[in-house]
Amino acid sequence: MLSVVVEARFPKTRVVGLPVCSGNSNKEYNDNLRHLLDFFVDETKNTYRKPGADYVYDHSYPNRDISGSVNGVATCNKELAPLDCWSCLRTTKDIINSRCHRAISGRVTLQDCSISFKNVIA
Repeated sequence: MLSVVVEARFPKTRVVGLPVCSGNSNKEYNDNLRHLLDFFVDETKNTYRKPGADYVYDHSYPNRDISGSVNGVATCNKELAPLDCWSCLRTTKDIINSRCHRAISGRVTLQDCSISFKNVIA
């Protein structure tokens, strides 16, 4: 039986620099961004990772009502335990939802994690 011990390390969630949000999109873009952010947070909480490995998610979510997609990348400090990475990305998601509402693209970087996204029209 393999057991892995991961020491808890609370994530540092201080924002590094200013959130970058550009453009103003419509409701459909915002709905797809919400799905993308939910994917990143859920995937982190539900995924096993070897200690010391990076969390990097690169995902596209198809726009249902318009031609295109929203692409994003989420990363966590490799020293974070899975639940700490989840907590950090959840904080990042909340900042994007409050500061980048309806943005076409954006990036929020905290000390231990970051999320960037871009709506792409086909």
